[in-house]
Amino acid sequence: YEYVMSTPIPSVHNVIATCSLACGLNLRQVAMRAKNAEHCTNKSTETLTLRILRPQHLRCTATIYPSGKLRVAGTRSEETARISARRLARAVQAVHPQVRFIDFKIETLMASCDTGFMIHLEKLYNDSRNCCSFEPELSPALVYRMPRGIVCLIYRSGKMLMTGAHSTDEVQNAFKEMYPIVQMFGRKEPTPAMPKGEFDDMRAMLGEGVGQEQSQAGHRKVTLSKLTGMNCGGEFSCHDDDDADSLLDAIAD
Repeated sequence: YEYVMSTPIPSVHNVIATCSLACGLNLRQVAMRAKNAEHCTNKSTETLTLRILRPQHLRCTATIYPSGKLRVAGTRSEETARISARRLARAVQAVHPQVRFIDFKIETLMASCDTGFMIHLEKLYNDSRNCCSFEPELSPALVYRMPRGIVCLIYRSGKMLMTGAHSTDEVQNAFKEMYPIVQMFGRKEPTPAMPKGEFDDMRAMLGEGVGQEQSQAGHRKVTLSKLTGMNCGGEFSCHDDDDADSLLDAIAD
C-alpha cells in the first residue's frame, strides 16, 4: 500500500463577533448589577467589560460601548459565539429592558495548523514577493496575504496561523489552498553536528569501536565501527605507529 500524506486539519482558537443591542446604555448602572463586570473610563472612551467564566465552552470576554455595540471574543466556534453574545445581551437587558439582540456578525476567525515539516521562508518569499512580506529582523513569521482579505502567518518550524476568515468553511478552503504552496518549500531539519568533545581522546575509546591490533606482517591495523551515532565501519592497515596515530588524529578532527 502506498502511504499518501493528507492535508493537516486546522483548528479554530478564537472567534471574534459583534452585535447591536439596539439602544444606548448606561454602562455604570450595568457594571453595578452585572456579574464579572469591569467599568473602564478615560478621556476619550468609556467601555464595559463582561466575562462569561462558566460553562467552559462558552467562556469569553465581551466589550460593550455606550452606543449599544457589543464585541465578543474568546469562543472557539461560530455557534458558541452567538450563544455567548445572546447570554450577555440578556445580562444587560436586566438593567435596560429595551435591549434587543440584532445584527449579529462574525468579524474574523483565528485558526492554526502544523504542517509537520520545516519551511524555507527565504525561498518562499523570493518566489511570491507580490503577495507576501518577510522581515526576519522584526518578526520570525512570513506574512502571506491571500484573496478575500485572509492573512496567513507562516513560521520556519512549519506552524501556520490564519486570520481574516469569516466562517469555518473559509478557514478550511484557505488551508487547502495554502498547503501545496508551502509544501513546495518544505525542507528537512538539519542533522545536529557531532560534539567535538566526542573525539578528544580516541585512544581512550578503544573498547567502544576504535581498536588497534598488531598484524602478523608487522602492520598496525585500525578498526572503525559504529561510534556515537556515526556508522563508519571498516579496517585500515598502517605501516607504522606514526601512520596509525595520524589516522586517529584525522578522525578526531
